[in-house]
Amino acid sequence: MTAADLPDVDYARLAETRRLLRRYIAFSERAAEAHGLEPRQYQVLLMLRSLGPDGSATVTDIAEWLQVRHHSAVGLLDRMQARDLLQRNTHPDDKRFVQVSLTDAGRAALTSLAVEHRDELRRTAPALIDVLRQHLAVEQLA
Repeated sequence: MTAADLPDVDYARLAETRRLLRRYIAFSERAAEAHGLEPRQYQVLLMLRSLGPDGSATVTDIAEWLQVRHHSAVGLLDRMQARDLLQRNTHPDDKRFVQVSLTDAGRAALTSLAVEHRDELRRTAPALIDVLRQHLAVEQLA
């Protein structure tokens, strides 16, 4: 089936999916900025914390997570380190790599933002789940 073959309802579902995802992303951007963070800084804090309480990642991992070039990730991490949100240490097994981890200040900055995001997702999720189920129901019928 080509894009021209899609029924009108599929376009409506796609538009609604995009609207709901964008609504959540816009919320996330505003919330991060209200806490004095760049949206990508929040993403880095969240990524690092998702790796466990003492989680760490390489700059390459972070660049991949954010879908940015390595040098863009380095600039972002420089700004975050200047604010004491994270620390960098040489990788214990390979001195060519740098491990990035949260500081206590980074954890504190993340905590209230994560609660706000969880609460917003709980508000947004039912509508998003509903439209995603509609997409899946169509696929299962085909």
